Amino acid sequence: MRTLFIVAALVAMVYCAAKKTTKSTSSSGGSFCTDTYTYGTNGAGAAAGDENTAGTDWQKRYYKVQLHGNCRARHLGGWKPTYKVKAGQNNSCPKGAVLWAKRGTCYYEHPHDKNYRDAEQHCNSMNGHLFVPNDAHEMIWVTQNMYNHGDWHWLGFFCSNGNSHEVRDSRTVTREDTRKIHEKLNARGAHPIHHDNQACWMNQGYNRDRNWIFRFHHQHCHEGRRYVCEIPLDPQ
Repeated sequence: MRTLFIVAALVAMVYCAAKKTTKSTSSSGGSFCTDTYTYGTNGAGAAAGDENTAGTDWQKRYYKVQLHGNCRARHLGGWKPTYKVKAGQNNSCPKGAVLWAKRGTCYYEHPHDKNYRDAEQHCNSMNGHLFVPNDAHEMIWVTQNMYNHGDWHWLGFFCSNGNSHEVRDSRTVTREDTRKIHEKLNARGAHPIHHDNQACWMNQGYNRDRNWIFRFHHQHCHEGRRYVCEIPLDPQ
């Protein structure tokens, strides 16, 4: 079943690649393939044919599950993520970010390598976090539209409750309930993540090795990788 699901997802990606645009001229809410918008603000207005967004429900999802007490990146001096997005500050996308209006979230790809801590802290400086896919739809959209530089990209999954391959056993920089993500993402670590040793996962995108979109590779976290930040817009 999982294989069939991934095959269907990749077929959708191939279809969308042929239809990919950077701006929609529709006012109907956009489709899976065309609701990509490059913004410096939250919508450029009807005259430009751009759509506004209602924002996202990040305040209902973030910071619901705390990291385990022993969750640390051993190879980064015992670092762990602690940042929390500040409400009322994300009314528009930062420069260079792309808005997925359907999700009310801005995504920014950094074109150069950073270790996991520095990547997360860079995202924090934009009042966001490393990308955490909430479901297969979001994973496909981001890996197709935002993974434009390099191959391996950090994901926002950080440590687990032991040494597990399963998303539901992991934690995230956003401290979301990964049991809910597990049900909708249909992904798995090809290698397990640990609570402090190999505590970080990464994957590849549509334009690289598609076998590694829904299969995650573990790392010690101090390696340099590309990454995408997710910056959730406040509800409008």
